[in-house]
Amino acid sequence: MVSSIDSSVGTERKLVTEIPGPKSKALHERRKAVVSAGLTVGFPIYIDRADGAIVVARSGWGKFWPDRKHYLGIDEPDVVADLHFPGYSPEAAEWLVKNRNLAAIAIDTASMDRGASRDFRVHRIWLGANKPGFENIANAGKLPPSGATIFCIPMKLGDGTGAPTRAFALMP
Repeated sequence: MVSSIDSSVGTERKLVTEIPGPKSKALHERRKAVVSAGLTVGFPIYIDRADGAIVVARSGWGKFWPDRKHYLGIDEPDVVADLHFPGYSPEAAEWLVKNRNLAAIAIDTASMDRGASRDFRVHRIWLGANKPGFENIANAGKLPPSGATIFCIPMKLGDGTGAPTRAFALMP
């Protein structure tokens, strides 16, 4: 699984080389994420030490990798209308932007938005605040609830607004 960084949806498109790199500790939501029937990850958010942290949504969806049909909800490479996987809810993204000084958010699915999203509100909210988002984070379930230091190093692809990354963590 290749993790990625995206800054392509927002009020100001930043190049990958212009995105400030978060230097922070990982902090997971303390309770399990609630995945609704529509596969939107909503959070009863109790994050009290969030300044400069990276919040990682651990949906457990990585267990479907590399089975394209289960991971993305489709078998065909260019069919995006039927994508089906969890993502952050727009309400959670809005709350995090307004109430916490986070360095980044990350998720173990193919997108910060749920697969069925057509308006990419989470991307617009989060990236519009000029904060990076990391997608396709492998082995997120192996991270402890807090204390890990996450490194997510993007490839510098010319004038790209998104890029594959090498993500790894140092455990406490």
